[in-house]
Amino acid sequence: MHKSLQLGPFPKRHCLEGDFMAEHILNCINKHMLSKIVIPASVNLQENVHGQVEAIQKTTRLMLASRI
Repeated sequence: MHKSLQLGPFPKRHCLEGDFMAEHILNCINKHMLSKIVIPASVNLQENVHGQVEAIQKTTRLMLASRI
């Protein structure tokens, strides 16, 4: 059975928007909807949060590619 991916807890220094985007990305990953992962330019993410988002996207693409 497929296990849902989970991250956290997030350090308090991360902005609320970053936490929201991480949750959105994990929901997309768990539903195998990688194409729905979008980081709006209007979302003001701290650099370290944005780096985590990019790492999650890259890792997920590799994981899904290895399943095919």
